[in-house]
Formats: sequence, structure tokens, C-alpha cells
Amino acid sequence: AGTGIATSAIDATITALCFLAYPWISPAVLEAVAKTPPSPALGLGLESEPELERNFAQLTVTAQRLANDAGIRAPRLVMVDDPGHIAFGVGMPSRSTIFITKGLSSHVTSSTLEGILAHEIGHISSRHTLVQAFVFAGLFAGKTLIGIPGGLAPMILLGYLAVLRQCEFAADRRAAGLVGSERAAATLLE
Repeated sequence: AGTGIATSAIDATITALCFLAYPWISPAVLEAVAKTPPSPALGLGLESEPELERNFAQLTVTAQRLANDAGIRAPRLVMVDDPGHIAFGVGMPSRSTIFITKGLSSHVTSSTLEGILAHEIGHISSRHTLVQAFVFAGLFAGKTLIGIPGGLAPMILLGYLAVLRQCEFAADRRAAGLVGSERAAATLLE
């Protein structure tokens, strides 16, 4: 029985360490996935359209300016060929990536895209990927090592969702500081 507990503790520790490594390795992993050849199931890849390339170049300059204003290294931008309206940033201030779908890029104004980039840079500069990694690692290690009673799981999930919501509000505040509160508010409304 002692060997099984030791093995569980080792497995939990290794998995928790993998969760904690996520903020540093996720940009490279997700970039590799986004740049794979287009797949009918996933709809991923980078298309070569002149207008998309111009938008992408403008977004890159905007992201560099915003990152400089936030005091972090400029994130890499990856345009994902997907009709959805999604953007998300991963990584740490020293190495990060922001993914923007083609659908979002073509659907909103450049001013709104600037607000979206500022929001994602807010997540990166506030190290929210690391916060999420700590929460996941803690939940996994807690579940594996001490066991979490079934009735407590929903409360823990609600706590995790509250942490995520606070991260979103913090990124919005950071975006307002980078682009101005009125422009950030307009972005949030759109």
C-alpha cells in the first residue's frame, strides 16, 4: 500500500510540475498547432491574402507598441484561419503569443482590435497564464494526494471560475490603462 501512495505522490508531483511549466511552453506548442496545414476538422493554418497580410502587419506594430507601453517583450502574433471571433494570449512577459482568428480580424474595426490586443497583453503582463497553472496544479495535486470529497468539487469549481473572472476584470483594467478607458469600454461593448 505504501508503494501505491508513493507512486501517486510522484505522479501528482510530475503532473503538477507540468501544469506549472505551461506558461512557458504553451506559446511554442500552440504556435506549432496553429501553423499546421489546414485541416477540414480544425480549420487551422495561415492563409496568404494581401488584405490579411496588411492587417496582420498593422496588428504586429500595434502589439509591439502596446507591449512596450506595458513594459513587456512584444508577443508573437499568430493569425488562425478560422471564421470564429476569438483572441487569446498565452505565455509570460518574457515570451508570449497572441492568437487571433481571421474571423475576428475581419469582423471588427482596427480600434477594437487594438483594445482586444491590449486586453490580451493585460493577461500576459499580469501573468494570468501562471495563475491558471497554479490553480490547475493545486487542484490536481489536492485531488490526487488528499482526495477531494464529491460535494466539495462544485465549490472548488466556483472558486476557480471566480479567479478566472477576476483575471478578466484585471485584463480589462490593464487594457483601459493602455488604450484609454473610453476606447477600452467601446471595445468591451462591441
